Amino acid sequence: IKRTYPVLEDFFSRKLDIPNATGDILVDDILILADRWLGVSIPESVHSKVTRILVGISSALSTSTISPKALDSFCDRAVFPAVTPLGEHVLCSTNEFFVPDETEKLRYLLRRHATFLSLSEGYSLVDIQPLLATPALEHRLRRVVEFSEVESPIVYEPILNIPLTEKYKSRVGHVERCARGVIHVLYTDTDLF
Repeated sequence: IKRTYPVLEDFFSRKLDIPNATGDILVDDILILADRWLGVSIPESVHSKVTRILVGISSALSTSTISPKALDSFCDRAVFPAVTPLGEHVLCSTNEFFVPDETEKLRYLLRRHATFLSLSEGYSLVDIQPLLATPALEHRLRRVVEFSEVESPIVYEPILNIPLTEKYKSRVGHVERCARGVIHVLYTDTDLF
């Protein structure tokens, strides 16, 4: 209620005495969606709903209203919204997507080659960080940063191409003279005004 109807929270909670949903109910809801949308592209409405449920589960973790058993029941299920290299939004399990880096620079570079966790507009990874940091999920998630920091096992010595280097070295003076001429012309033209 708090996230869906923030303005009406007081009305629902105090006047109608309706409690906020517990984490276990949210886990049940997301598992129903996971079964319904398994292996198919999800519409924006489902993408948004799944994101809100994950944010709710993260909030429930901070107030301890979710049982470890309920959390374990969804860790390996396709409950995370992700975007494929083709731009489709799908629900994926933890071994089917990468968690993007904080700056999202690597996500941008690899977006055509890998599937990434993708929350709906208005939400960021910070909103579900408590969920991603749980022991049940932390060791299962694949993070882009981990893979990008791995050093290449290929070791090579660069080989200098001497004839090509000499060719370009001889042209440096010409390029320098051309650049000075352009700069001189630019300053001369600006003096006319």
